[in-house]
Amino acid sequence: MLVEAMTVQQAKAKCEEMPECAGFTFAGRPTAEPVTVHFKRAWILEGEGWTSYRRAARPEDSHPAHADNCFRRGAGCAREAPFFHWRSHSAILFLHGPESGDFSGGDFFFTPDWESEGAARVRVVPKAGRLVAFTAGEENIHGVEEVTNGTRCALAIWLTLDAELAEHRDELRTARSLLAAHKGT
Repeated sequence: MLVEAMTVQQAKAKCEEMPECAGFTFAGRPTAEPVTVHFKRAWILEGEGWTSYRRAARPEDSHPAHADNCFRRGAGCAREAPFFHWRSHSAILFLHGPESGDFSGGDFFFTPDWESEGAARVRVVPKAGRLVAFTAGEENIHGVEEVTNGTRCALAIWLTLDAELAEHRDELRTARSLLAAHKGT
């Protein structure tokens, strides 16, 4: 949404003044010195070395318009840390749909820009087994409309063309050790 250098206290005050601000993240621990603050619309970036501040939730899209490998900077999209700039493609697999009775609302959408609402959005209604795949950049700004009732389940998948960043070796090793531990119980 916005990136600025300021103290954490200044960032909290600025976030409270901006209706669209859901919180912010910054590297390291809170200090009295200015830090680079990444303001967010609805999600919190968590990870090693990052600190997050979340403002009280407001009714809005369940997952506001965003790109998966960059963050909004003005009208453009910056591909750099702290976002997952290495992502090249994304996919969403819907595990069920509103016809199951488990939830209502929650349509996935593509949008031509960060602020589009209503008819400008191209909606994909969740349905069990339906897969939406797309490139992860600003050419595919997307989100999820408000889930008005129940729990919506989907599997998000992110891919990269860079094998070093895929972390597949560590994930396979972890999966094998979890399976081995489970077999031993």
